[in-house]
Amino acid sequence: MLAFLGIFYVLFLAVVSALLNGWVFSKLWLWFIVPVFELPVLNIPSAIGIGTVVSFLTYQYFQTKSDPDETTGMAVFRATVYTVLRPLMVLLFGYIVLQFM
Repeated sequence: MLAFLGIFYVLFLAVVSALLNGWVFSKLWLWFIVPVFELPVLNIPSAIGIGTVVSFLTYQYFQTKSDPDETTGMAVFRATVYTVLRPLMVLLFGYIVLQFM
């Protein structure tokens, strides 16, 4: 049962991550690319697709030694925070830059 919940949580987190990253990418595109290059506005599914292609082309895997004291719960918490906070921090940084344009 616990393994099923873990798989469900990973799938849920992947969907949330894709939607959040797509939304942030579409906002950044609207703020910076549309006015400069006069390109069309991206909707969220298009932004998810472009982000997926760019991620696929630029992905690099770095194996790090895991901390033997870190519990599985802490690793899941860290992955969750990274998945949610990273796109929001990028959006905040983009919004601050937008204010100077």
